[in-house]
Amino acid sequence: MFTAKKRNTSPSQTFNDLYQDFYNQRVSSQVSEGTLGIYEYTAKPFCSWADDQGFDPSTVERRHVRAYIAELTISGLAKATVNLHGRNIRAILRYGHLEGICPMVDFTGLLPRPPKKKQPVARKKDIEKLLAQGPSLRNKATILLMFKSGIRRKETSNLNWGDLDFSPRDVLRVRVRSGKGDKDRITFACQRAKKALLKYRKTVPHGKGDPVFVSCRGDRLGIQGIDRIYKKLGKLADIKVTSHAVRRGFAVEHRKMGVWDLQRLMGHASIETTRLYVQVEEDDLLESYLENYYGSNPR
Repeated sequence: MFTAKKRNTSPSQTFNDLYQDFYNQRVSSQVSEGTLGIYEYTAKPFCSWADDQGFDPSTVERRHVRAYIAELTISGLAKATVNLHGRNIRAILRYGHLEGICPMVDFTGLLPRPPKKKQPVARKKDIEKLLAQGPSLRNKATILLMFKSGIRRKETSNLNWGDLDFSPRDVLRVRVRSGKGDKDRITFACQRAKKALLKYRKTVPHGKGDPVFVSCRGDRLGIQGIDRIYKKLGKLADIKVTSHAVRRGFAVEHRKMGVWDLQRLMGHASIETTRLYVQVEEDDLLESYLENYYGSNPR
């Protein structure tokens, strides 16, 4: 396909070594195991392919990436999957550029555009359907806290009782430790979530260092345990609700907030990510219209 370029004799100049450096950097940045798995699935095969072709990271070109993307496409992968591979290849090459190893590769027009997929959003009615199934005190508190505060499932699992401040009169103050990107932040939950947590707290050890949510074995409830809560109750209610749909539901419910404030509550690094979460449907537009219409005292 290509004439192999003579590789620098330094072992640090192979693509697989570049991948290992990139992987170690991501581990040290405390990215999730799921994200690391995606890198293994997408970026690592490209690096192995590039080494097999005899390409050198210091002279990698746009045409090399294009050839690999073409092979993925010919293999029958879906557009969204090819796009995912390409985005993570771009991430590792950008990392190599910042480390002074790779030139900057222009990815403009290289990747197929995945079909736009409407992301699921858990609305108030969905949450009420889950709660109508008679969940345990723990499961009820988990659902309400996540829906009313917008915290991620990993952040929910990481919570200790010392992170919850029940002293404010009308709200619960939540300190989110080591959220995504290792950035602590503060968010809030309403009285209903606060009451559910106080009721649940009476049933478990609740010292400052004790985990808020515990499994049936008495240890910290993990993200898989949280997923099982939604799966079990969703099956009973005949709806599909995920923890991420609940987080999106929080964003939609608070869409009238300033986007900068919402970004801080949700812990997004980019305000553009926050905007993507705020999906406005026809019913939402009608609600906003009626509020504005009647609020303006029409004749």
